[in-house]
Amino acid sequence: MFEKISQWFDRGNPQTSPDGKQCDHFECTLPAEHRAPRSRDQLERGQQDWLWFCLDHVRDYNAKWNYYQGMSEAQQLEERLSDVVWQRPSWPLGNQGQTKKLTAEFDDPLGIFEKSARCPQPHRLSNQQYQDMDLLGMSEGFSADDLTKAYRALAKQYHPDTNKSPDALEKFRAIKDAYERLKAHPFP
Repeated sequence: MFEKISQWFDRGNPQTSPDGKQCDHFECTLPAEHRAPRSRDQLERGQQDWLWFCLDHVRDYNAKWNYYQGMSEAQQLEERLSDVVWQRPSWPLGNQGQTKKLTAEFDDPLGIFEKSARCPQPHRLSNQQYQDMDLLGMSEGFSADDLTKAYRALAKQYHPDTNKSPDALEKFRAIKDAYERLKAHPFP
């Protein structure tokens, strides 16, 4: 039974050469036992599209054969990227816009999806942001002006030109980095 099933998949594309086939290399009379593709466009199309070689000549042929020959850099990159997903179409994961559109078209008699769409999600702070706020002496709900005022006060206090403490430079850099990180993210 299994032999018959395996024969279905090998029809027209034998792994071994036809009986009596000689090597396709010029002036070689050895039996051809190994197949090699003629070009990248004719891969897996049947026996007539294969070259048959002896072991020595198939090694030479494979060493010189280049799948990407005749392709531009852009075509090569496109081919490699399509191979990542086995030459199948793919879509980005987590497409939030599509999800929102589906919930908008969904009949929601209880208004469950409507409530979640209207309620803004609270901004969650990272541990790093909490540490930066603690370093600058800030609490949640601060404004941009509060952040700037706290930074200026601490920068004056710990600036290495005015504070001769050995830890002043490290403290000043930490304050500056914390200020830059908090300034770059939305305010809580």
